[in-house]
Amino acid sequence: MSSERRGFRVAHSPWFVAIVALLASGCGAAKPPPASIFVIAVDAASAFYFGAYGDAHGATPEMDRFAREAVLFEQAYSQSATTVSSTASLLTGVRGTTHRMTGRTKLSPKLPTLPELLAAQGFATRGFVANPFAGAEKLGFARGYGEMVEVYSVPEVAKKRRLDESVDFVVTLPEDVDQQVFARLPAIRADLARGKPVFTYVHFLQPHKPYDPPEEYLRAFAGAGEPGDWDALHAEFEQANRTGHADPETIARLEARYRANLRSVDAGIGALLEKLRQERLYDDSLIVLLADHGDAFFGHHQFGHNTTLYDDMVRIPLMLKLPAREGVGPARLTALVETVDVAATLLDYAGAPLPAELEGESLLPLLRGRTRELAHPEVVMSTQMRDVVALRVGDYKYILRPPQGEELYDLRADPQEQHDLAAAQPERTRAMREQLASLVRPDGGRGARDENRLRDDPRMNELLEKLGYVDDRTKPGSGEPAPQR
Repeated sequence: MSSERRGFRVAHSPWFVAIVALLASGCGAAKPPPASIFVIAVDAASAFYFGAYGDAHGATPEMDRFAREAVLFEQAYSQSATTVSSTASLLTGVRGTTHRMTGRTKLSPKLPTLPELLAAQGFATRGFVANPFAGAEKLGFARGYGEMVEVYSVPEVAKKRRLDESVDFVVTLPEDVDQQVFARLPAIRADLARGKPVFTYVHFLQPHKPYDPPEEYLRAFAGAGEPGDWDALHAEFEQANRTGHADPETIARLEARYRANLRSVDAGIGALLEKLRQERLYDDSLIVLLADHGDAFFGHHQFGHNTTLYDDMVRIPLMLKLPAREGVGPARLTALVETVDVAATLLDYAGAPLPAELEGESLLPLLRGRTRELAHPEVVMSTQMRDVVALRVGDYKYILRPPQGEELYDLRADPQEQHDLAAAQPERTRAMREQLASLVRPDGGRGARDENRLRDDPRMNELLEKLGYVDDRTKPGSGEPAPQR
Protein backbone atom coordinates (compact mmCIF):
# COMPACT_ATOMS: atom_id res chain seq x y z
CA MET A 1 0.00 0.00 0.00
CA SER A 2 1.39 3.41 -0.96
CA SER A 3 1.98 6.21 1.57
CA GLU A 4 -0.66 8.38 -0.12
CA ARG A 5 -3.34 5.70 0.29
CA ARG A 6 -2.42 5.32 3.97
CA GLY A 7 -3.25 9.00 4.47
CA PHE A 8 0.17 10.58 5.09
CA ARG A 9 3.23 11.60 3.17
CA VAL A 10 6.28 9.56 4.21
CA ALA A 11 8.71 12.35 3.38
CA HIS A 12 7.08 14.66 5.94
CA SER A 13 6.66 12.12 8.75
CA PRO A 14 9.00 13.04 11.66
CA TRP A 15 8.95 9.56 13.19
CA PHE A 16 9.72 7.98 9.82
CA VAL A 17 12.71 10.28 9.36
CA ALA A 18 13.93 9.35 12.84
CA ILE A 19 13.66 5.63 12.10
CA VAL A 20 15.49 6.02 8.80
CA ALA A 21 18.29 7.90 10.57
CA LEU A 22 18.50 5.22 13.23
CA LEU A 23 18.69 2.44 10.64
CA ALA A 24 21.27 4.35 8.64
CA SER A 25 23.44 4.64 11.72
CA GLY A 26 23.38 0.85 12.13
CA CYS A 27 21.49 0.95 15.43
CA GLY A 28 18.36 -1.12 15.55
CA ALA A 29 19.03 -2.64 12.12
CA ALA A 30 16.89 -5.72 11.47
CA LYS A 31 18.81 -8.95 11.83
CA PRO A 32 18.87 -10.87 8.53
CA PRO A 33 16.97 -14.17 8.57
CA PRO A 34 19.02 -17.31 9.16
CA ALA A 35 20.38 -19.05 6.11
CA SER A 36 18.22 -21.73 4.52
CA ILE A 37 19.90 -24.00 1.96
CA PHE A 38 18.34 -26.80 -0.08
CA VAL A 39 20.38 -28.99 -2.42
CA ILE A 40 18.24 -31.16 -4.71
CA ALA A 41 20.02 -33.87 -6.70
CA VAL A 42 18.57 -36.00 -9.47
CA ASP A 43 20.37 -39.22 -10.24
CA ALA A 44 21.71 -39.99 -13.74
CA ALA A 45 20.09 -36.93 -15.33
CA SER A 46 21.91 -35.78 -18.44
CA ALA A 47 21.61 -32.07 -19.28
CA PHE A 48 20.82 -33.04 -22.87
CA TYR A 49 17.32 -34.23 -21.86
CA PHE A 50 16.18 -31.02 -20.12
CA GLY A 51 14.03 -28.49 -21.90
CA ALA A 52 16.07 -25.73 -20.29
CA TYR A 53 19.13 -27.17 -22.06
CA GLY A 54 17.46 -27.49 -25.44
CA ASP A 55 15.52 -30.77 -25.46
CA ALA A 56 12.10 -30.48 -27.11
CA HIS A 57 10.38 -33.61 -25.74
CA GLY A 58 8.82 -32.03 -22.65
CA ALA A 59 10.37 -34.29 -20.00
CA THR A 60 11.20 -31.55 -17.48
CA PRO A 61 8.50 -28.83 -17.29
CA GLU A 62 8.81 -28.30 -13.52
CA MET A 63 12.59 -28.12 -13.48
CA ASP A 64 12.44 -25.86 -16.55
CA ARG A 65 10.16 -23.56 -14.58
CA PHE A 66 12.73 -23.47 -11.79
CA ALA A 67 15.45 -22.75 -14.37
CA ARG A 68 13.53 -19.64 -15.45
CA GLU A 69 13.69 -18.38 -11.86
CA ALA A 70 17.31 -19.34 -11.21
CA VAL A 71 20.81 -18.86 -12.56
CA LEU A 72 21.43 -21.71 -15.01
CA PHE A 73 24.94 -22.85 -15.86
CA GLU A 74 25.05 -23.96 -19.47
CA GLN A 75 28.42 -25.74 -19.16
CA ALA A 76 28.31 -27.68 -15.88
CA TYR A 77 30.14 -30.95 -15.31
CA SER A 78 30.09 -33.76 -12.81
CA GLN A 79 33.46 -34.92 -11.53
CA SER A 80 32.58 -38.48 -12.41
CA ALA A 81 30.10 -40.75 -14.18
CA THR A 82 29.11 -42.66 -11.02
CA THR A 83 26.95 -41.75 -8.04
CA VAL A 84 29.50 -42.71 -5.39
CA SER A 85 32.38 -40.69 -6.82
CA SER A 86 30.31 -37.68 -7.87
CA THR A 87 28.47 -37.56 -4.53
CA ALA A 88 31.80 -37.69 -2.71
CA SER A 89 32.92 -34.67 -4.76
CA LEU A 90 29.68 -32.82 -4.03
CA LEU A 91 30.03 -33.46 -0.28
CA THR A 92 33.75 -32.69 0.02
CA GLY A 93 34.53 -30.23 -2.77
CA VAL A 94 37.43 -32.40 -3.98
CA ARG A 95 37.83 -34.28 -7.23
CA GLY A 96 37.59 -38.00 -7.72
CA THR A 97 41.33 -38.13 -8.34
CA THR A 98 41.73 -37.00 -4.72
CA HIS A 99 39.04 -38.92 -2.81
CA ARG A 100 39.19 -42.04 -5.05
CA MET A 101 35.76 -43.20 -3.91
CA THR A 102 34.02 -46.24 -5.42
CA GLY A 103 31.17 -48.38 -4.16
CA ARG A 104 33.70 -50.53 -2.36
CA THR A 105 35.56 -47.83 -0.43
CA LYS A 106 34.81 -45.45 2.41
CA LEU A 107 35.30 -41.71 2.46
CA SER A 108 38.51 -40.75 4.19
CA PRO A 109 37.98 -39.10 7.59
CA LYS A 110 40.74 -36.68 6.55
CA LEU A 111 38.27 -35.07 4.13
CA PRO A 112 35.65 -32.96 5.94
CA THR A 113 32.16 -33.06 4.47
CA LEU A 114 29.90 -30.14 3.65
CA PRO A 115 27.33 -31.15 6.33
CA GLU A 116 30.11 -31.39 8.92
CA LEU A 117 31.47 -27.97 8.04
CA LEU A 118 28.01 -26.37 8.06
CA ALA A 119 27.09 -28.09 11.34
CA ALA A 120 30.22 -26.52 12.83
CA GLN A 121 28.73 -23.15 11.82
CA GLY A 122 25.54 -23.88 13.73
CA PHE A 123 23.44 -25.31 10.91
CA ALA A 124 20.79 -27.96 11.46
CA THR A 125 21.62 -30.56 8.79
CA ARG A 126 19.26 -33.11 7.27
CA GLY A 127 19.66 -35.54 4.39
CA PHE A 128 17.02 -37.47 2.43
CA VAL A 129 18.56 -40.02 0.09
CA ALA A 130 16.87 -42.49 -2.27
CA ASN A 131 20.02 -44.11 -3.68
CA PRO A 132 22.04 -46.23 -1.22
CA PHE A 133 25.23 -45.04 -2.91
CA ALA A 134 24.53 -41.39 -2.08
CA GLY A 135 23.86 -41.64 1.63
CA ALA A 136 24.97 -44.96 3.06
CA GLU A 137 26.60 -44.81 6.47
CA LYS A 138 29.13 -47.48 5.49
CA LEU A 139 30.41 -45.25 2.67
CA GLY A 140 30.96 -42.35 5.06
CA PHE A 141 28.37 -40.15 3.36
CA ALA A 142 26.16 -39.71 6.44
CA ARG A 143 28.84 -37.79 8.34
CA GLY A 144 27.73 -34.40 9.59
CA TYR A 145 23.97 -34.87 9.25
CA GLY A 146 21.89 -34.29 12.35
CA GLU A 147 19.34 -36.53 10.66
CA MET A 148 19.91 -38.80 7.68
CA VAL A 149 16.80 -40.40 6.20
CA GLU A 150 17.76 -43.32 3.96
CA VAL A 151 14.40 -43.44 2.19
CA TYR A 152 14.94 -46.97 0.82
CA SER A 153 15.30 -48.19 4.44
CA VAL A 154 12.10 -46.61 5.76
CA PRO A 155 10.04 -49.75 6.59
CA GLU A 156 6.84 -48.78 4.80
CA VAL A 157 8.79 -47.69 1.72
CA ALA A 158 10.97 -50.82 1.68
CA LYS A 159 7.95 -53.09 1.99
CA LYS A 160 6.13 -51.34 -0.85
CA ARG A 161 9.02 -50.78 -3.27
CA ARG A 162 11.26 -53.85 -3.00
CA LEU A 163 12.35 -54.80 -6.52
CA ASP A 164 13.48 -58.35 -5.90
CA GLU A 165 12.98 -60.50 -2.81
CA SER A 166 16.35 -62.15 -3.43
CA VAL A 167 18.23 -58.84 -3.13
CA ASP A 168 17.76 -56.09 -0.58
CA PHE A 169 17.13 -53.54 -3.32
CA VAL A 170 14.39 -50.93 -3.06
CA VAL A 171 13.34 -48.70 -5.95
CA THR A 172 11.95 -45.63 -4.22
CA LEU A 173 9.67 -43.31 -6.15
CA PRO A 174 9.85 -39.50 -6.03
CA GLU A 175 6.68 -39.37 -3.96
CA ASP A 176 8.40 -41.47 -1.27
CA VAL A 177 11.18 -38.91 -1.00
CA ASP A 178 8.72 -36.01 -0.95
CA GLN A 179 6.72 -37.56 1.88
CA GLN A 180 9.82 -37.86 4.06
CA VAL A 181 10.85 -34.25 3.37
CA PHE A 182 7.35 -32.89 3.89
CA ALA A 183 7.15 -34.58 7.28
CA ARG A 184 10.25 -32.63 8.42
CA LEU A 185 9.31 -29.21 7.06
CA PRO A 186 7.72 -28.14 10.37
CA ALA A 187 11.01 -28.92 12.12
CA ILE A 188 12.92 -26.94 9.48
CA ARG A 189 10.61 -23.98 9.95
CA ALA A 190 10.98 -24.27 13.72
CA ASP A 191 14.78 -24.19 13.41
CA LEU A 192 14.61 -21.05 11.28
CA ALA A 193 12.16 -19.41 13.68
CA ARG A 194 14.69 -19.96 16.48
CA GLY A 195 17.36 -18.28 14.38
CA LYS A 196 19.12 -21.54 13.48
CA PRO A 197 20.26 -21.88 9.86
CA VAL A 198 19.35 -25.08 8.02
CA PHE A 199 20.94 -27.24 5.33
CA THR A 200 18.78 -29.86 3.61
CA TYR A 201 20.06 -32.34 1.03
CA VAL A 202 17.51 -34.26 -1.07
CA HIS A 203 18.73 -36.97 -3.48
CA PHE A 204 16.14 -38.61 -5.76
CA LEU A 205 16.84 -41.97 -7.41
CA GLN A 206 15.24 -41.24 -10.78
CA PRO A 207 15.81 -41.05 -13.69
CA HIS A 208 18.43 -43.72 -12.86
CA LYS A 209 17.50 -47.18 -14.06
CA PRO A 210 15.29 -49.13 -13.76
CA TYR A 211 13.43 -46.98 -16.27
CA ASP A 212 10.06 -48.15 -14.96
CA PRO A 213 7.96 -45.16 -13.84
CA PRO A 214 4.21 -45.24 -13.24
CA GLU A 215 2.07 -45.69 -16.34
CA GLU A 216 0.92 -42.05 -16.46
CA TYR A 217 4.46 -40.98 -17.36
CA LEU A 218 5.00 -43.77 -19.88
CA ARG A 219 1.89 -42.67 -21.76
CA ALA A 220 3.40 -39.23 -22.31
CA PHE A 221 6.24 -40.52 -24.51
CA ALA A 222 5.68 -42.47 -27.73
CA GLY A 223 7.53 -45.76 -27.74
CA ALA A 224 8.05 -45.89 -23.95
CA GLY A 225 5.88 -49.02 -23.70
CA GLU A 226 4.00 -50.43 -20.74
CA PRO A 227 4.91 -50.81 -17.04
CA GLY A 228 5.82 -54.50 -17.46
CA ASP A 229 8.18 -53.95 -20.40
CA TRP A 230 11.30 -52.94 -18.50
CA ASP A 231 12.78 -56.40 -17.85
CA ALA A 232 12.91 -57.30 -21.56
CA LEU A 233 14.20 -53.87 -22.49
CA HIS A 234 16.85 -54.05 -19.80
CA ALA A 235 18.04 -57.37 -21.22
CA GLU A 236 18.54 -55.60 -24.57
CA PHE A 237 20.34 -52.81 -22.71
CA GLU A 238 22.78 -55.28 -21.16
CA GLN A 239 23.30 -57.21 -24.40
CA ALA A 240 24.15 -54.00 -26.26
CA ASN A 241 26.68 -53.03 -23.60
CA ARG A 242 28.34 -56.44 -23.83
CA THR A 243 28.57 -56.46 -27.61
CA GLY A 244 29.00 -52.75 -28.37
CA HIS A 245 26.13 -52.90 -30.89
CA ALA A 246 22.59 -51.55 -30.64
CA ASP A 247 19.93 -51.06 -33.27
CA PRO A 248 18.19 -47.67 -33.62
CA GLU A 249 14.88 -49.09 -32.38
CA THR A 250 16.43 -50.23 -29.09
CA ILE A 251 18.05 -46.84 -28.60
CA ALA A 252 14.76 -45.04 -29.31
CA ARG A 253 12.81 -47.25 -26.88
CA LEU A 254 15.37 -46.73 -24.13
CA GLU A 255 15.43 -42.97 -24.66
CA ALA A 256 11.64 -42.78 -24.53
CA ARG A 257 11.65 -44.85 -21.36
CA TYR A 258 14.36 -42.65 -19.85
CA ARG A 259 12.41 -39.49 -20.64
CA ALA A 260 9.34 -40.99 -18.97
CA ASN A 261 11.40 -41.76 -15.87
CA LEU A 262 12.83 -38.24 -15.95
CA ARG A 263 9.30 -36.85 -16.20
CA SER A 264 8.33 -38.78 -13.08
CA VAL A 265 11.10 -37.22 -10.97
CA ASP A 266 10.34 -33.84 -12.52
CA ALA A 267 6.83 -34.11 -11.10
CA GLY A 268 8.26 -35.04 -7.69
CA ILE A 269 10.63 -32.07 -7.71
CA GLY A 270 7.81 -29.80 -8.84
CA ALA A 271 5.76 -30.98 -5.85
CA LEU A 272 8.70 -30.33 -3.52
CA LEU A 273 9.30 -26.82 -4.84
CA GLU A 274 5.59 -26.01 -4.64
CA LYS A 275 5.53 -27.22 -1.03
CA LEU A 276 8.46 -24.91 -0.26
CA ARG A 277 6.47 -22.05 -1.79
CA GLN A 278 3.43 -22.91 0.32
CA GLU A 279 5.56 -23.07 3.46
CA ARG A 280 7.14 -19.70 2.59
CA LEU A 281 10.57 -21.28 2.38
CA TYR A 282 11.13 -20.90 -1.36
CA ASP A 283 11.83 -17.17 -1.59
CA ASP A 284 14.05 -17.11 1.50
CA SER A 285 16.21 -20.10 0.55
CA LEU A 286 19.29 -20.73 -1.52
CA ILE A 287 18.23 -23.68 -3.70
CA VAL A 288 20.64 -25.73 -5.78
CA LEU A 289 19.31 -28.17 -8.38
CA LEU A 290 21.75 -30.50 -10.10
CA ALA A 291 22.41 -34.07 -11.22
CA ASP A 292 25.13 -36.35 -9.92
CA HIS A 293 26.00 -37.45 -13.49
CA GLY A 294 24.33 -38.16 -16.82
CA ASP A 295 23.27 -41.24 -18.78
CA ALA A 296 24.42 -42.26 -22.25
CA PHE A 297 22.40 -43.74 -25.09
CA PHE A 298 24.97 -45.32 -27.33
CA GLY A 299 26.64 -42.17 -28.56
CA HIS A 300 29.94 -43.99 -27.90
CA HIS A 301 28.77 -47.62 -27.91
CA GLN A 302 27.64 -47.50 -24.27
CA PHE A 303 24.33 -47.24 -22.46
CA GLY A 304 24.01 -45.88 -18.95
CA HIS A 305 26.98 -44.46 -17.07
CA ASN A 306 30.08 -45.39 -15.08
CA THR A 307 32.38 -46.22 -17.97
CA THR A 308 33.39 -43.08 -19.92
CA LEU A 309 33.83 -39.32 -19.55
CA TYR A 310 32.11 -38.17 -22.72
CA ASP A 311 29.64 -35.35 -22.24
CA ASP A 312 26.59 -37.62 -22.32
CA MET A 313 27.76 -39.17 -19.04
CA VAL A 314 29.22 -36.11 -17.29
CA ARG A 315 27.55 -32.93 -18.54
CA ILE A 316 24.85 -32.13 -16.01
CA PRO A 317 22.14 -29.56 -15.27
CA LEU A 318 23.14 -27.05 -12.58
CA MET A 319 20.85 -24.26 -11.42
CA LEU A 320 21.11 -22.04 -8.35
CA LYS A 321 18.52 -19.66 -6.96
CA LEU A 322 19.62 -17.20 -4.29
CA PRO A 323 17.12 -15.85 -1.75
CA ALA A 324 14.90 -13.10 -3.15
CA ARG A 325 16.45 -10.56 -0.77
CA GLU A 326 19.75 -10.91 -2.69
CA GLY A 327 18.18 -9.26 -5.72
CA VAL A 328 19.79 -11.71 -8.16
CA GLY A 329 17.46 -12.35 -11.06
CA PRO A 330 17.40 -15.32 -13.43
CA ALA A 331 20.28 -15.67 -15.87
CA ARG A 332 22.10 -18.14 -18.10
CA LEU A 333 25.87 -18.27 -17.63
CA THR A 334 28.39 -19.90 -19.96
CA ALA A 335 31.30 -20.24 -17.51
CA LEU A 336 32.72 -23.75 -17.14
CA VAL A 337 31.76 -25.03 -13.69
CA GLU A 338 31.91 -28.38 -11.90
CA THR A 339 30.38 -30.27 -9.00
CA VAL A 340 33.21 -29.37 -6.59
CA ASP A 341 32.24 -25.70 -6.96
CA VAL A 342 28.96 -26.33 -5.14
CA ALA A 343 30.56 -27.02 -1.74
CA ALA A 344 32.78 -23.95 -2.09
CA THR A 345 29.75 -21.82 -2.99
CA LEU A 346 27.64 -22.97 -0.05
CA LEU A 347 30.47 -22.58 2.45
CA ASP A 348 31.15 -19.09 1.09
CA TYR A 349 27.45 -18.21 1.37
CA ALA A 350 27.35 -19.50 4.96
CA GLY A 351 30.47 -17.53 5.91
CA ALA A 352 32.29 -20.72 6.81
CA PRO A 353 36.07 -21.08 6.48
CA LEU A 354 37.11 -22.96 3.36
CA PRO A 355 39.15 -26.10 4.08
CA ALA A 356 42.63 -26.37 2.59
CA GLU A 357 41.64 -29.56 0.75
CA LEU A 358 38.94 -27.79 -1.28
CA GLU A 359 39.45 -28.02 -5.06
CA GLY A 360 36.32 -26.13 -6.07
CA GLU A 361 35.72 -22.39 -6.36
CA SER A 362 32.81 -20.33 -5.06
CA LEU A 363 30.27 -19.37 -7.70
CA LEU A 364 28.89 -16.45 -5.67
CA PRO A 365 30.92 -13.81 -7.57
CA LEU A 366 29.43 -15.14 -10.81
CA LEU A 367 25.93 -15.28 -9.38
CA ARG A 368 26.13 -11.74 -8.06
CA GLY A 369 27.60 -10.41 -11.31
CA ARG A 370 30.94 -9.33 -9.89
CA THR A 371 32.88 -11.40 -12.42
CA ARG A 372 32.30 -13.18 -15.72
CA GLU A 373 34.52 -16.20 -15.15
CA LEU A 374 36.21 -18.17 -12.44
CA ALA A 375 39.84 -17.78 -11.48
CA HIS A 376 40.43 -21.41 -12.49
CA PRO A 377 38.19 -21.99 -15.54
CA GLU A 378 38.93 -25.66 -16.11
CA VAL A 379 37.12 -28.90 -15.29
CA VAL A 380 38.73 -32.16 -14.19
CA MET A 381 36.79 -35.43 -14.42
CA SER A 382 37.65 -39.03 -13.63
CA THR A 383 36.09 -42.44 -13.38
CA GLN A 384 37.62 -44.50 -10.63
CA MET A 385 36.25 -47.77 -11.99
CA ARG A 386 38.33 -47.46 -15.16
CA ASP A 387 41.21 -45.07 -14.32
CA VAL A 388 40.06 -42.64 -17.01
CA VAL A 389 40.71 -38.92 -16.46
CA ALA A 390 39.67 -35.90 -18.50
CA LEU A 391 40.22 -32.16 -18.65
CA ARG A 392 38.06 -29.50 -20.26
CA VAL A 393 39.51 -26.04 -20.94
CA GLY A 394 37.57 -23.63 -23.12
CA ASP A 395 36.11 -25.52 -26.06
CA TYR A 396 38.52 -28.46 -25.83
CA LYS A 397 38.29 -31.69 -23.91
CA TYR A 398 41.26 -34.00 -23.37
CA ILE A 399 40.71 -37.62 -22.27
CA LEU A 400 43.44 -39.95 -21.03
CA ARG A 401 42.29 -43.55 -21.19
CA PRO A 402 44.97 -46.11 -20.31
CA PRO A 403 45.93 -48.27 -22.06
CA GLN A 404 44.12 -47.07 -25.20
CA GLY A 405 45.78 -43.66 -25.15
CA GLU A 406 44.65 -40.06 -25.52
CA GLU A 407 41.72 -38.29 -27.14
CA LEU A 408 41.12 -34.62 -27.92
CA TYR A 409 37.84 -33.01 -28.97
CA ASP A 410 36.78 -29.53 -30.04
CA LEU A 411 33.35 -29.36 -28.41
CA ARG A 412 32.29 -26.22 -30.25
CA ALA A 413 32.82 -27.84 -33.65
CA ASP A 414 32.10 -31.40 -32.52
CA PRO A 415 29.69 -31.43 -29.54
CA GLN A 416 29.02 -35.16 -29.94
CA GLU A 417 32.75 -35.94 -29.53
CA GLN A 418 33.00 -38.02 -32.68
CA HIS A 419 36.26 -36.69 -34.17
CA ASP A 420 39.40 -37.32 -32.15
CA LEU A 421 41.98 -34.57 -32.82
CA ALA A 422 44.82 -35.92 -30.65
CA ALA A 423 46.96 -36.97 -33.60
CA ALA A 424 46.14 -33.89 -35.67
CA GLN A 425 46.90 -31.43 -32.86
CA PRO A 426 49.88 -32.88 -30.95
CA GLU A 427 50.94 -29.58 -29.35
CA ARG A 428 47.51 -28.88 -27.87
CA THR A 429 47.28 -32.51 -26.77
CA ARG A 430 50.63 -32.28 -25.02
CA ALA A 431 49.73 -28.98 -23.34
CA MET A 432 46.46 -30.34 -21.99
CA ARG A 433 48.16 -33.53 -20.83
CA GLU A 434 50.64 -31.46 -18.84
CA GLN A 435 47.93 -29.21 -17.46
CA LEU A 436 45.91 -32.22 -16.32
CA ALA A 437 48.98 -33.70 -14.62
CA SER A 438 49.48 -30.42 -12.73
CA LEU A 439 45.91 -30.52 -11.41
CA VAL A 440 45.85 -34.10 -10.15
CA ARG A 441 47.24 -34.49 -6.65
CA PRO A 442 50.02 -37.09 -6.55
CA ASP A 443 48.96 -38.25 -3.08
CA GLY A 444 45.25 -38.26 -3.88
CA GLY A 445 43.17 -41.19 -2.72
CA ARG A 446 45.36 -42.40 0.08
CA GLY A 447 42.42 -42.42 2.50
CA ALA A 448 39.95 -44.28 0.35
CA ARG A 449 42.43 -46.60 -1.29
CA ASP A 450 44.53 -47.61 1.70
CA GLU A 451 42.99 -46.65 5.03
CA ASN A 452 39.28 -47.18 4.52
CA ARG A 453 38.90 -50.04 2.14
CA LEU A 454 35.61 -51.87 2.65
CA ARG A 455 35.54 -55.60 3.01
CA ASP A 456 34.19 -57.54 0.04
CA ASP A 457 30.49 -57.21 0.89
CA PRO A 458 28.18 -59.57 -1.06
CA ARG A 459 25.13 -57.37 -0.42
CA MET A 460 27.00 -54.28 -1.57
CA ASN A 461 28.21 -56.16 -4.65
CA GLU A 462 24.63 -57.15 -5.53
CA LEU A 463 23.47 -53.57 -5.13
CA LEU A 464 26.33 -52.37 -7.32
CA GLU A 465 25.32 -54.81 -10.03
CA LYS A 466 21.60 -54.01 -9.79
CA LEU A 467 22.31 -50.29 -10.15
CA GLY A 468 24.66 -50.86 -13.07
CA TYR A 469 28.00 -50.08 -11.39
CA VAL A 470 29.47 -53.49 -12.21
CA ASP A 471 29.40 -54.98 -15.68
CA ASP A 472 30.94 -58.03 -17.32
CA ARG A 473 34.23 -56.23 -17.91
CA THR A 474 34.73 -55.33 -14.25
CA LYS A 475 33.49 -58.43 -12.45
CA PRO A 476 36.18 -60.54 -10.78
CA GLY A 477 37.13 -63.41 -13.05
CA SER A 478 36.04 -61.65 -16.24
CA GLY A 479 39.55 -61.32 -17.59
CA GLU A 480 39.51 -57.56 -17.05
CA PRO A 481 40.76 -55.66 -14.02
CA ALA A 482 38.23 -55.45 -11.19
CA PRO A 483 37.12 -51.99 -10.09
CA GLN A 484 39.56 -50.08 -7.93
CA ARG A 485 38.90 -50.37 -4.22
